[in-house]
Amino acid sequence: TTRFDEAADEHGFIIAYPNGTGIVPTWNAGRCCGEAARNNVDDEAFIDAMITEIVAEYPIDQARIYAAGHSNGGMLALRFACQLAHRFAGVAAVGASLEVPIEGCFPAKPLSVLLIHGTADENHPLEGGQGTNSFSNVDYTSVAASMEGLRTVMGCTDTTEILEGYGPVTTTRWTGCTNGVIVEQQIIDGASHAWPGGRPGL
Repeated sequence: TTRFDEAADEHGFIIAYPNGTGIVPTWNAGRCCGEAARNNVDDEAFIDAMITEIVAEYPIDQARIYAAGHSNGGMLALRFACQLAHRFAGVAAVGASLEVPIEGCFPAKPLSVLLIHGTADENHPLEGGQGTNSFSNVDYTSVAASMEGLRTVMGCTDTTEILEGYGPVTTTRWTGCTNGVIVEQQIIDGASHAWPGGRPGL
């Protein structure tokens, strides 16, 4: 769906696709989702161990490791911004939100964060709560609250830049963050709960 295989081949990076827990695979992203959250699966330790194995086998630049995910996977990536930050240079999430309490978010170091969300997402509404297509029974945190919390813990100032001119995408970037990291959201007008530009999946 993400077309990351093509990007990895073209630009020369390694991509790893870990599996979640359960018959319908889920990640423990905090308050969400499914079997992984109910059983408090230690996905933080799992991903940490996975990275350790990969860097032992391949010549990886450990200053350039990133996490990206969609929906529950995006929530996990945002959790990593709080609790596994020492492993990553940045995280990106699509159709997701931060579902760990911001008061418990203490990154070991600042890192860049990108959150992409559609205004017509009926699985995970932009404004939070449960959408008409939601099936997790979780009242999701809003994108606005997620970004406010993340930009605060990354040491960004209140200064924001609104970057327009990209068709239906409105980009907001917080500036003055610690160590020059970037905290950014991209809101896509009319987009649903899907990976933008992705190959259609199930």
